[in-house]
Amino acid sequence: MEFYVSDFLGDTQDLTCEQVGAYMLLLCTMWNKGGYLPADEAKLARVCRLAASKWKTIRTDVMAFLTPTDHGWTHPKLLRALEKVEGKSLARAEAGSKGGHAKALKDKDRALANARILPQQNPAIFQNQNQSQKEITPTMGANPRAPEPGLGVGQGDGRSERQLFANRIAAAIGVKALGELQPSLCGPLVAEVESWIAQGCDWMADVAPALATKAGGALPSTPGYWRKIAMGNRDRRMAGPIVPKGAQPAAPKPLHAMDRRKRVDAWARGHWPDAWGPRPGEAGCCLTAEDVAHIETRAA
Repeated sequence: MEFYVSDFLGDTQDLTCEQVGAYMLLLCTMWNKGGYLPADEAKLARVCRLAASKWKTIRTDVMAFLTPTDHGWTHPKLLRALEKVEGKSLARAEAGSKGGHAKALKDKDRALANARILPQQNPAIFQNQNQSQKEITPTMGANPRAPEPGLGVGQGDGRSERQLFANRIAAAIGVKALGELQPSLCGPLVAEVESWIAQGCDWMADVAPALATKAGGALPSTPGYWRKIAMGNRDRRMAGPIVPKGAQPAAPKPLHAMDRRKRVDAWARGHWPDAWGPRPGEAGCCLTAEDVAHIETRAA
């Protein structure tokens, strides 16, 4: 609400402190209610935080500043200011809607343009403005937006995403840019890495270690060498730690008395979550033979 201090003080110089407070509360409430107050004396008294009897004693002086209408009490200057503010809000909303519509059309046109260009592209050439060296960035294949943690893929401009993805691969291999690799390796590499991720490979655990591996101290001639390593890393990670044949599994950590009692009671009811590890009677179970015997005694 716009507040003109000089006008307010000039209009209310003949009012008491109590009347000024009541008048200010009426104006604030009127602004929040859309410019009008009900023609109800009890409600007006409540707005001013006054008892009905007290309101009657100051009503005449305070209400002299307001104007009665068919919609209730209003203040002409406040009503004009409110209509002005609402007009600005509507104008901003309309402008924002037009701007958003225009941006949507622009993005749609750009997406259509990319859709027409991408299938015809071979590795695109990016010219660095600060260097004379050219680097080749391959396309991402049929699915240029495959999700990969930490790469920002699926957000922002398509070209910057592909560039970021290619740069990440180059860093894992140990080269400045994929353009330094031989064509048989550079061309299909980004699409290959994308397919590994789509098949369950994790970038940090499976893909990056594979790309850092050299074949006899040199880079391989095709991505197939790295693919085999990445898939092997994925399979070993999903299988979990391998216990050598004949070796005993690590002894489980001792349980707190309350946790042990909880698991004993749960197993006695036939309940054993997978998160608790091996079940009673299996190797590596957190419950001892005495616990199992106790459960069997209870069941009998």
